[in-house]
Amino acid sequence: MSSRKDYSPRDLTYVIVGDGRIYGVDIHPQKRVRHLLGMIKEENKETIKCDAKDLTLYLAKKDNWLKTSDPDVKKLQQGDVPNGIVEIMKKAENEMTPAYRIGNTAFNFPDEDTAQEDEIHVLVVVPGQSIQRSSVQEPHSIRKRRWDEMNEILARNKKAKLGADGTTSTAFSYVSYNDLANLVRASSYEQPPKPIDDSYIDVLYEYLLIATKAFGEVVTGKEAKRLHFIAPVLA
Repeated sequence: MSSRKDYSPRDLTYVIVGDGRIYGVDIHPQKRVRHLLGMIKEENKETIKCDAKDLTLYLAKKDNWLKTSDPDVKKLQQGDVPNGIVEIMKKAENEMTPAYRIGNTAFNFPDEDTAQEDEIHVLVVVPGQSIQRSSVQEPHSIRKRRWDEMNEILARNKKAKLGADGTTSTAFSYVSYNDLANLVRASSYEQPPKPIDDSYIDVLYEYLLIATKAFGEVVTGKEAKRLHFIAPVLA
């Protein structure tokens, strides 16, 4: 097969099957698939323990490219391997040969100017992952590992620091977000504005009057007390 004579970098987005995390990489079209394997391994060396050569890559072809909004992608992000993804990987033409160049017309990857923000171009499979259709009841091994790591971190709450009064509260949690940052993916979200009925404002006002009398000023005391003021507003 021939490679198209377009040397602009390819802007590729990939997802690790069973893990569900989505990443991006820029790679020159003259580079080969084996180089892409190495780049993926290097970017994920904390979670991918096998050699780069043992990874398998598939073109994420669904209509044109798989979209981040696709329900199958949402399931991937939950640690599942949905049937739609299995079908993509079962097609022999979607498996990427390590010797091929990234610019090969068989791949037809977009360049930096034409790549869409919601496209996923490559599925990454690590050794030992089954891609057979099934109705597995047990959580995927990678998801279970993530749960185990999270539970281990959260178990530190049993060692929570005590407040001045000898009690524990949210303010004295032993776990910070940084502890969980590698396990819990965060994304930006902007709350769309919406009208609030005056009756709800009246109820909130009456509640805050009562809460202030019961707990005192909101700027004093522990954070646990402040939750009584914050939660109703967010609700």
